[in-house]
Order: sequence, then C-alpha cells, then structure tokens
Amino acid sequence: MSIGGGGSGGGPVGSGNTFTGPAEALELVGNHAYAYSGSQSIGGAGVEITLLNFTTGNHYIVGHFQFAILQDTANDFFDKVYLNDALITGYLTTGAQSGTDANNYVTFVIPPYSEVKATSTNIDGTANGCVVFVGEVYR
Repeated sequence: MSIGGGGSGGGPVGSGNTFTGPAEALELVGNHAYAYSGSQSIGGAGVEITLLNFTTGNHYIVGHFQFAILQDTANDFFDKVYLNDALITGYLTTGAQSGTDANNYVTFVIPPYSEVKATSTNIDGTANGCVVFVGEVYR
C-alpha cells in the first residue's frame, strides 16, 4: 500500500513511497511524523543501544515514543530519550512487566532543529526490543 506525500527522512520509505523497513531516521508524510526502529538486539548487560537517532527540521513535532520488548523475558530494561544530547526522560521496565507494560507511553514536544535519540539498556542480559515514534508536525 502506498503512502501519500512521500517520505523525507531517507529511512524506511523508498522512492515508490512504500514502506521498505525500519531505520533510525524520522519520516515525514504530510503533517505526520514517524520512526520505527524495528526489532533490535538489546544486550551486553548494561550496554546502551541506540534505537532511533534523527534531527528535526524547520518545524516542531508533538508526538509520543513507545518502547517494547519483543520476547518473553524476566530482564530489566532502562529506556531513555535525549534531546540535543541532554537526557530528558527515562523509563525502567522490570522483570515480568517487560513484555506487556503499556505504561511506557512518553509524550513529547520536539522543537525545531533538535537532535533526538532513543536508547535502551538491557540491565541483565540480551533480548530483542524496539521503539516507535509517532507525531504531528506543525510548520
């Protein structure tokens, strides 16, 4: 299925305006913005893994991040969002909650020309996880 308006972040939207896969980039389609990290191995106990990393343009975005663990695990995860290298928020998901915790919905206003980075650290071991960002663009 085609996405009208085309992508501009050079990530998962290809030249035919079709979804080609996850990337760290931000995609703009009309007044909407999105980024999908896809499944990533979050591991090496205590190693912070970058899931998304993008810079906004001449617009601000109101949107939200949602982190997820993609397998059944008792590991603990620490998810973080940075703006211009400053840690803005973090979210700790512990043990049995890791596969089902829907409370990690974090809403943001992202200013123009901001570098945004979303990371996750598996405190205990290795497991697959992801992050999704969805927002509305204001020009």
